Amino acid sequence: MADPAAPEWDRPAPPLRLSVGVTGHRATHAVYAANEAAIRRTLERALAALEGPGGGPRPRLHSLLAPGADLLAATYAQARGWEVVAPLPFGPDLNAAVNAEPATLAETKAIEAATRRTVVKATWP
Repeated sequence: MADPAAPEWDRPAPPLRLSVGVTGHRATHAVYAANEAAIRRTLERALAALEGPGGGPRPRLHSLLAPGADLLAATYAQARGWEVVAPLPFGPDLNAAVNAEPATLAETKAIEAATRRTVVKATWP
């Protein structure tokens, strides 16, 4: 156990942890739809390879959780016991509205307003 009173340069380094970012096409994009099976296989193999032989901390996945490749990667990572971090660039309210893929500005504002009144918990398909 490290001495908490020791100077910072005299303390052991924390264990290294791999952080992986994934972003890709949305589920509604033609390229995603045409290649979904290959995307699924590739993500599963990539996450397994990134875990390495074990023993250390599990990798961490960063994803914007957009429907499609982002959410698929987060689902697979969570199933493997990885921490999933979602840096929402617009905040949770507007992010929910954007990911709902509204057709009009009025729909975006309605979804954003509804999100403010709702406690959103992450769920995975």
